[in-house]
Amino acid sequence: MATALLELYELFEKKLGKEDAKEAIELVGKAIEAIREEVKAQKPILKTEVREELRKELVTDDRLSHR
Repeated sequence: MATALLELYELFEKKLGKEDAKEAIELVGKAIEAIREEVKAQKPILKTEVREELRKELVTDDRLSHR
């Protein structure tokens, strides 16, 4: 990830100049961090949803196998 940010910074620096590139990379870093936090917050919810779906499927499969 650090390599990708460095490459992005170098591209921004060529196109925007040093100061604007630095500012843009800081914003990209903040956006990435916000996305990470959102993913962390959603992880327990997604695990619960997946668990419930699996239970439903297993119950359905179990009922079918007893016929």
